[in-house]
Amino acid sequence: MGEVTSSWRVFPEKVPVQLLLRKGERAEACLDFVAAGHWYFHAKRKGSAEGWERAEGLRTRFEVLAEQGNLDAKVLLAGLLLARGEQLPLAVSMLETAAAGSVPEGMRGLGFLLTRGLGVPADPQRANDMYLAAAELGDGYAAFNLAVNFYQGNGTGRNYRKFFKWLEAAGSLGIPEAWAMLGSQCAKKVLNVILCVGT
Repeated sequence: MGEVTSSWRVFPEKVPVQLLLRKGERAEACLDFVAAGHWYFHAKRKGSAEGWERAEGLRTRFEVLAEQGNLDAKVLLAGLLLARGEQLPLAVSMLETAAAGSVPEGMRGLGFLLTRGLGVPADPQRANDMYLAAAELGDGYAAFNLAVNFYQGNGTGRNYRKFFKWLEAAGSLGIPEAWAMLGSQCAKKVLNVILCVGT
């Protein structure tokens, strides 16, 4: 499996959708359905309907692997269920299991549900614990979500130092929204300096 699975955990910021789909196809050909699913989910996040369809096409494979205890497959299956609004308690249970097994995507997914109160009571503080644990394992979207919560004071006091720390971490892990937000924040600071100097 080697190269096929080596990098799917990192968001492929500069990888074109067609290449993501090909990586998924190669993983499928090697019977690595977890890697294939993640490549297809990455394509979906970049707006590819085909990526979504291919991930959906692997649902039965994810179910079998999840039943066998594969935590990454549980996360993928939970993602499919959540996107369809189906079997929310099952999706929550699978993410809880994956998070307990230190799977970063499981922690991030559970953090998202805890932040929004979807299928579980809202618990922004626990959500931040999940995001932090996943971010420390290199999950860029968890770092981004944690940064946003520090900015908004969601589940924690507002902390701009930690906001910038985790926003920069998310950007370095390939999350394009992080760089956009960081640029926006820097532009505001420059504008404030200009306005202060001009008065």
